[in-house]
Amino acid sequence: MALSAAQPLHAQNWMERYLQERRTKSAEKARAKEQKRQEKQERRERERELERNIPDPEATSLSDVAPQEDGEVRRALPLEPFEQTEQPQPTQPQPQPQPEHPTQTETVRIPRAVPVERAIPVEPVVPVERTSEPQGEVRKALPVEPFEPATQPAVPPAAPERDPAPEPSRGAPVNPETPGVPTQEPAAPHAEAVPEETKETGETAAQRPPSTLEVLDPRSREIRLSPGTTTAPADVAQILLANGFYTRKQYDQAAPEYERYLSLFPSGVDRQAAFFRLAECYRQLGSFNAARQNYEALIYTFQIGDFIGPASYRLAELYYQEKDYSAAVTFFRKASVWVKDPAIALSAKFYAARSLEAAKMSSEAMRAYEDVLATEGENPFREASQLALVELLSDSGRRSQALLILNTLRTETAKESVKAEATVRIGLLQLDQKQNAKAAEEFAKALKMPELGHWKEIAELGLLRVLYNDGKYEPVLKAYEASEKTFSPAALPEVLLLVANSNRQLRRHDAARTLYDQIIRDYAQSPYAQEARYERLVILYTIDSPELVTEIDAYLASHPDAGARRDQLTLMKAESFYKTKQFEAATPLYASLNTASLAPALKAEALFKLGWCQTQTGDHAGAIQTFSAFLSRYPTNKLAATALAQRGFGYEQAKNYKAALGDFNEVLSRYPKAKEREFAIQRKALILGQQDESKAMVDAFTQLLKEFPNSPAAGQANYWIGLTAFQSKNYKDSIAPLVAARKQDADFADRATSLILAVHRYLENRDALAKEVDQAGPKIRIPAEMLRWLGNEYLKGNESDAVQAEKYLTKLTGSEGNDELIAADWLSLGQASIKLKKWAAAEKTLRTYLEKATDPIPKANGYLALGEAELGTGKLDAALKSANKVQELQPEGRLNALGRMLSGAVTAAKGDWEAAAKIYLSVALVYDDPVITPQALEQAYRAYLKSGNEPQSKKVLNDLQSRYPEYRLSKVEAR
Repeated sequence: MALSAAQPLHAQNWMERYLQERRTKSAEKARAKEQKRQEKQERRERERELERNIPDPEATSLSDVAPQEDGEVRRALPLEPFEQTEQPQPTQPQPQPQPEHPTQTETVRIPRAVPVERAIPVEPVVPVERTSEPQGEVRKALPVEPFEPATQPAVPPAAPERDPAPEPSRGAPVNPETPGVPTQEPAAPHAEAVPEETKETGETAAQRPPSTLEVLDPRSREIRLSPGTTTAPADVAQILLANGFYTRKQYDQAAPEYERYLSLFPSGVDRQAAFFRLAECYRQLGSFNAARQNYEALIYTFQIGDFIGPASYRLAELYYQEKDYSAAVTFFRKASVWVKDPAIALSAKFYAARSLEAAKMSSEAMRAYEDVLATEGENPFREASQLALVELLSDSGRRSQALLILNTLRTETAKESVKAEATVRIGLLQLDQKQNAKAAEEFAKALKMPELGHWKEIAELGLLRVLYNDGKYEPVLKAYEASEKTFSPAALPEVLLLVANSNRQLRRHDAARTLYDQIIRDYAQSPYAQEARYERLVILYTIDSPELVTEIDAYLASHPDAGARRDQLTLMKAESFYKTKQFEAATPLYASLNTASLAPALKAEALFKLGWCQTQTGDHAGAIQTFSAFLSRYPTNKLAATALAQRGFGYEQAKNYKAALGDFNEVLSRYPKAKEREFAIQRKALILGQQDESKAMVDAFTQLLKEFPNSPAAGQANYWIGLTAFQSKNYKDSIAPLVAARKQDADFADRATSLILAVHRYLENRDALAKEVDQAGPKIRIPAEMLRWLGNEYLKGNESDAVQAEKYLTKLTGSEGNDELIAADWLSLGQASIKLKKWAAAEKTLRTYLEKATDPIPKANGYLALGEAELGTGKLDAALKSANKVQELQPEGRLNALGRMLSGAVTAAKGDWEAAAKIYLSVALVYDDPVITPQALEQAYRAYLKSGNEPQSKKVLNDLQSRYPEYRLSKVEAR
């Protein structure tokens, strides 16, 4: 069986010899009747074993399927080739039922059957050596992709086709049955499995012609049988199992069996067929990557064989559909050499040419189409190749050769639609060659053909071109009206342009302009819109239309060789850009006019504006050179002072300050009344500032403000004057110019405000600084130190000042993420809230402060303020804890005394006046302070009064007056 896959001719001879031996044995009549009965019974038992003894499809080694019973299976012996005519007429075998789940046994026996039709063996073709095919050592088979069943019925890849409706310049066969509709090109053959008998006709496989699959797969209809008593090797059984599924189109079951064969039998004689059919299974199932890998494995593993050509063709199809035209060319060419069927070989050549054309390899594509046309006999690709070749020749400028091919095509074709298309194409080529009369004749001839189809519109358009080229403008308009204006959107822009130009030539400006506007509006991206802009230039210039400059741009872009009009149009275009401050676009236009044939005054102005544009675009080196050329050529021109000032600016930007000051001083000395003086003074002052000549800069800016008080640069001048005073720490003198700068120039307003804020801070003008802070815009950043200073300054004042303190301290602490904030800012805010008796707000703020404070003294200050806030809200126990916390953190000193004072106040608030008085007296005993001690004695005096202990109160009062005779009792009673 393995031999039949590799050498079909020898296998056939072996089968004939085997049958002859069987016939000889059957002729022997000497055996006894009992022996014949036993032989018949044994044969029946062997036939029943067939179904049980087919190798297990899940077998993974040769030992699982190797025969271990009977003797060796007979192999075919090499014989001389037999003559095909001597073979007996084959009969079509009935398909044998195949077990759904074959079982694994030691041997496989094939029941005796009549031989069936086989593919005629073809000698291997030695391929022509091509550079695109693999060279050198033969590659090993690529790994087979694991089988994945398709979820939907697989659809074979579509054959590569030409566009169904090509453009007028591209050829396509015309379908005679459907006038005007281009036919599809001959489709690339696709392999498809064909059943053993055609259902519609009842023809057997031997009677009907071979299908495409049978052409691509030389042995797709081959079913190899062995004698009934012969044991089939495991590889033969496996390939037969796979082929059984394959011939029944059960691709999802065939694929894993072919994979098993390729995996278990690396030296199997049917590997080439297995690779191809496995790839076909994947292709039918829609797994194109797996199919491609197996086609490639076949091609690169085997140098010769019946499946090299079919695999190459299939692989080329896949690459073509993926638009990988370079790879498609390689394998279409290989297929054209190896495929045995001439029709498929011709198809491969044609699609190789198509691939080359798609890959923009025009020269090679033309040679490939010529190769297709050289094929004699029936050639379904002939007309498509001729039209494609005509298009390629036209694109390459070889119109005469294209005309010869079209004339030949028109003469030879039997299709009226193709004749009509060829006629229109001939007219178009003649029109390109300025053969207007001949082109008109061809177009008129084509318009009479009923099979013209969509080429009718192209013929009508060609006829309009001929009439316009001949100056027959009225006939153009009549032909347009006669066409009923039914042109497609693709052709309409050109038709409208021809009609508009005819109207313009007839001085019908309104009608022409309407059509030009329609083209520009409706077909802005088409090339005809550019032509329309050019054609309407004369009209727009005559009526002084604002659209003129735009049309000049289009004209100059599409007509580089405009002749004498170019300089004028270029100047007009440059002027337009200059007026709209599109200096970068204007620069090259002005530069191109340096040698233009313009009047001297226009050339001088163009040269000056070139320098101006270079200045505006930052090309200061170019501007210096241009203005120097201008001053040299036109020294008395009215623009000389401006050119000198602009050259000075160019020097300034190039940091050549000495040359710049020279030009500016020359302007000031030579042109006392020139408006450029203002610019010169300003730039001079800035240069002096760059050179750290502050006094000279201030003098220059002062001169500017004196000569030009309303100058746009007044704000800048005042800013630099004020900044100079600020840097000199002359803060008072800097305020006035900075305020003026803020009013005069918005560009300097924020910078001036920042300086004014700093001035007031340095001068410690609290109220002035607060006013500036309140008026500062959102872009002004107020430093945290400035807000802190304001808040603490107002915190030192009375209750009304506390309102201001709270405002600025709230603004300070409200800026989250400010790295300049410190913990004391929350303490100050809490103290301001306490002054305003905003106890709850103060308590919240002070708790935030205590979370941030770490050292004992700051925390003691925080608890002292917190206790006072808690006392204000009536949280007496909490206030007492805070007072104790102060004393705990500070066992002695001023803070300890204040903590005791707070404890006394809390105790007094509870109504325990006697205890409160003792706490106040303890302060006087442990701490002697000219402020705190007399206050403690006074509070003790008042507490004793409240408690009714008048003698003790008098004693404390006497002690207070003797120790602090200048102290005056407050009018507030003890708390």
